[in-house]
This record gives sequence, structure tokens and C-alpha cells, in this order.
Amino acid sequence: MIRPEQFHDYPLTKQVFQTVNKNYSLFAKTYIYILDNFDVEYLTFCEEILNILQQKSDEKSWLEKCVKAFVKYSHEYLVLQTKLNKTKKYLHTSFCEVNDSVYQNQVMDEYYLDGLLLSQFLWPNHYKMGRYFLEQRNSSSSSSEILDVPSGAGIYSYFVSRYFKFRRLFSIDISPYASSYTRSLVSSAADRRVNFMLTDVLDFDEDCQFDLIVCGELLEHLESPERLLEFLGARLKQDGTLFLTTAIYAAAIDHIYLFHNVNEVRSMLGQHYKICSELVLPVSLESDCPEMGEIPINYACVLKKL
Repeated sequence: MIRPEQFHDYPLTKQVFQTVNKNYSLFAKTYIYILDNFDVEYLTFCEEILNILQQKSDEKSWLEKCVKAFVKYSHEYLVLQTKLNKTKKYLHTSFCEVNDSVYQNQVMDEYYLDGLLLSQFLWPNHYKMGRYFLEQRNSSSSSSEILDVPSGAGIYSYFVSRYFKFRRLFSIDISPYASSYTRSLVSSAADRRVNFMLTDVLDFDEDCQFDLIVCGELLEHLESPERLLEFLGARLKQDGTLFLTTAIYAAAIDHIYLFHNVNEVRSMLGQHYKICSELVLPVSLESDCPEMGEIPINYACVLKKL
């Protein structure tokens, strides 16, 4: 549990929460949940990321800009989720359309990446998935080859570069905006072992297999996620680990493939991998139950080859 007065020892975190609560009334329930369910480790992580954002920004109003981006990112989700509940389909079905309108578009710099990064701690489920990933630190060693795809706002590349042992990390994304953003986030922890690559993962042609592959929320962004699962399986060493997350029935401007429930994800993954462990997190912050269907869920898992 976090006491409100503990924020005083984390000035940037305190300022962010004050600004979010002031400008986004719908955050009140989430704020109470954070106070009741997290601890000082959470505040330390928030301050750590915000310090990096402060250092990499030339703007005095960087914090207000980031909070504004997070509010827009969150509000956009709510609007699109309402539409999904009515239409039973995502806004887009074509990757080319999403690539043009989002990944290669200025919206990435305007709000998408800042909003996504702040969601890594302001959305409780994203924070929980990050902690779950850090529990996998023993899955790598000083000789490990690691792949992170897509890099997105860079949180998993940051985690690997700061907390994991490895020989080389390949951090790749199809968006030049995401690649640049990740590079700036990771720069404080990175060295020559980190390779930032601007490419479609299916065009990745480095001659190596990986001890650990991190695939954060990519399946739902593709027209044919099974093709990606096959590709990653071919790139994963026989005793390697695949850490994967995806969104189930959760709308976004760049979501394409609609999973209706957890079992649809499990069924698809089970064709290619053994599910060693998983984390099922309803966006409502309620406890998961088997009967849940067509509600937004964050899903994370640790996979091994069959």
C-alpha cells in the first residue's frame, strides 16, 4: 500500500499524479487502485522512467506534454472501446493502412509514444506485466542473444539493457519514430551490445537464433499473427524462452486482429508453443474468471518450443 505522503520523496512522480488527477477525472478509480495495491517499488520505477524522460527532453514543459499525451492516449482507448462494443470489430483490418496512418505518421511523436510509455506505470496492468517480465531475468546469461520486437516506446528494451545479462540485444521496430524513441530511452543503460534496427520483423535477416525473444503486444497489430508465431519459433533456440503479451478485445487505433477471449489466444499459441506460465489481467482490474468473454484483457505469458 502507498500512503499519499510517500509521494514527497518522488517529486516527478508526485507532479505527474497531481497533473493527471487534475486533468483527467476518469483516472480517480485507477489512482485509488494504485495506492491500495502497489508499494514503494512502484514509486521508484515511476521516478526512474520520469527522470529519463526529463533528461532526454529539451522542453521545459516536457512533463505537461507527456501527461497530455497520456490523457489523449487513454481517452482514445475509451472512445474506441465504446465503438468496439457496438460494432464488434476494430477500427482497421489492414496493416498497410495502420502503418501509413500510425507507425510512419507524426502522431507517434505527437502523443502515441509518450502516452504509451506513461501507460507502463499509470495503467496498472501494464505495470504488472513489466514486473512479470522482470521475473524472467534468470532466463538469460552473459552469452545470450535477445530479440525485442516491436520496440514500441522501448520499455522492454530498457528492462533488458538494464536488468538482464546478455551478449547482444536486437531492438527492432518498423516505425522510425519508435526506433528513435527507444534509442533515447535505452541510451542511459545501453552499450555497444544493443543493436537498434528499423525493419519489419519478418524481414529480419541476422544469422542467429535467440535465447530470449520479447514480443510485447504485436499479435493484435497484424492481419495474420500465426505467421509471426511461426517466424519467431524458427528464430528461437530449442531451449529458448519467448515472453509474449497481447491485448484481448481491447481497442486501439492500430489494433487489427480481434481476440474475443483468452482461450482464443491460448489455442493459437498452443499450436506452436508450450505455455509455461501466464498472467491474465482484465482491464477493469477485476479478478479473472473463466466465463469472461468480449471484455478487454491484457495477457502475458512465458512460452517454450513444443
